[in-house]
Amino acid sequence: MKKEQISTQFYEVNPHTMIIFPKKSGSIVYSEIYEVDSHHTSKFTPFELIKTSCNFFGSSYEGRRRIEKLKL
Repeated sequence: MKKEQISTQFYEVNPHTMIIFPKKSGSIVYSEIYEVDSHHTSKFTPFELIKTSCNFFGSSYEGRRRIEKLKL
């Protein structure tokens, strides 16, 4: 079985990001990230990646949630 490399660098959610799955190993939760043409594993949780990407692009997770609720 091929050993998977887990990135310690923070992943930035981008237009190529298709889905981020939680991946549990013991009590630790990682992220499995699928892009259009690649696959990554990150040591950060999916929620950490999403919150940090929101902040990186000048917003907050809570602000983005509020906007999406208004769209419904």
